[in-house]
Amino acid sequence: MGLVPLIVKEPSENSILLVDFGACEVFILLVKAGIGVNLPLALEPYEAERMIAVLNGREPEQDAPGDMLRNMLIALEASVVSAAIVEVENDSFVARINVKKGEQDFSFRCFPSDAIFLALRSGAPMFIEEDVLIEGVSLEETKDFLATIEEQAPQMLES
Repeated sequence: MGLVPLIVKEPSENSILLVDFGACEVFILLVKAGIGVNLPLALEPYEAERMIAVLNGREPEQDAPGDMLRNMLIALEASVVSAAIVEVENDSFVARINVKKGEQDFSFRCFPSDAIFLALRSGAPMFIEEDVLIEGVSLEETKDFLATIEEQAPQMLES
């Protein structure tokens, strides 16, 4: 299996949904894999705020961990080449951000939200390992997220 392109579905503020699960509310970023599969990723409130700002072409109001990483890369004259969700570990997605400085390539393990944020900020492509996508879509939590999105905002799941 290989890498599948990953895109934020209709990149806009509407790509992020506040989902009410009764006992708690969760922000969900809906991404779409190149093979037509929707994948919801849970975000912390601060992550949702900065993603919304970036998706709307604004600077986030305050620095967050992803901004610190971005600022370090700029200071080191390095650039983000791509981001990829590469594995599922303990029912959570794990990502890698791929960076280039001169002729050197680096790859750093990170949270998917940080990888997606850095990729969006730098215009770098995003990917997901196909076997991770298949495993991720079969996770019970993912099924619950998709069912709740279908109930609360079905337009988000339309192609």
